[in-house]
Amino acid sequence: MAELRNAFNPRAPHFYKDPSWSAGDAFCSERRVERISQGLQSETDVTRVLAFFVGEFGDNLARIFLNLAGVDQPGTDFESWVGSEWLSAAGVRIPGRQRSPDIIVTAREEIRNVLLIIEVKGNAWVNGGWGYCPVHGGLQGYSNQIICYAGNCWSTADLAVVPRLIIGPDSHKSLFGGWGRKGIVKEDIARYGLSEAFEAQRSAIEKWQFAGLRTLEARIKDLSPSDARRDALYVLSPWLDRIGV
Repeated sequence: MAELRNAFNPRAPHFYKDPSWSAGDAFCSERRVERISQGLQSETDVTRVLAFFVGEFGDNLARIFLNLAGVDQPGTDFESWVGSEWLSAAGVRIPGRQRSPDIIVTAREEIRNVLLIIEVKGNAWVNGGWGYCPVHGGLQGYSNQIICYAGNCWSTADLAVVPRLIIGPDSHKSLFGGWGRKGIVKEDIARYGLSEAFEAQRSAIEKWQFAGLRTLEARIKDLSPSDARRDALYVLSPWLDRIGV
């Protein structure tokens, strides 16, 4: 086992703690904490930690997300959610659907006032395929994350006009609007008969703003030093180094 770099404490006061949790509960499992402490965090580990900050740093981080997306939102009272957990807390999950974007930014105390939808991509491919989405099954049976997350097939809430932000490597900016590899290319139209899906993807890409992962890191570094800022960089920066961003 790799030597632990230092202690990452998911019970620190700058992380959200549900009032119903017992004293020993936290938003991170022990296995997740171990991965983070060894510098082996996954993309999911990173996005989960970023979505659980509260207090002044949580507000500032949400503001960074909004600024990266070009969203001019007055005030500073915001909060971020893990996408799947927001669906349950807001009561807008579609039964049987498990997929959701990584992070949802809302106004604090107004869980259904969604200000921004975020997907974070490291070097992962665009998820998709035949039978990927029952709503978009009419697109020759094919769909992918780009199409689904720009649409509203993952929630009963009306999110059509909510801004979308994809955060990924700068080198991916020209690849499907920042989504990276394995979206539908023109050759797939003739090869697989995906003309409708190709057009749906092209339209969906236009709904997403792009920001670089290193830009996100730099914005966090610009914040005043704090334990929360330290933990955010402790989780984010080694992951970016390891995936070669």
